[in-house]
Amino acid sequence: MKNTLYFQAQGQAWLRSHAARGNAEAMLKLGLMYENGRGVTRNPAEAARWYGRAARAGEAAAMIRLGILHGNGAGVVKDRVEAAKWLLLARARGADAETALEKLSALMSPEELETAGKKAAEIEKTMPGGRKGAWQPV
Repeated sequence: MKNTLYFQAQGQAWLRSHAARGNAEAMLKLGLMYENGRGVTRNPAEAARWYGRAARAGEAAAMIRLGILHGNGAGVVKDRVEAAKWLLLARARGADAETALEKLSALMSPEELETAGKKAAEIEKTMPGGRKGAWQPV
């Protein structure tokens, strides 16, 4: 048991160190730890913070997780437009966001979807590796 706790602490320190240096995958993994309570106390708000950092750094899997948190209102304010924005960005980067997007878009008005698309297009321009205009509306 002692060894397990030691290795968890070492792994978390490694992830934090790499996340601080801009490693988006480390940020994603920290988000997963907080979302699922693995080695840390479960904290959806902290998960959303790490997912947000990773997503803005271009990590598509973090975009999906952040979109789902916004869609469910877990750790962040429930916001379908914000959720769709992140899911559209993830899809534009080749991630499999289709199922989540379909479920979410069924709950949204055409105006909300259009707004999400516009927000996705705007933020994509500022992201590393952004494929300006590569997103497609649902």
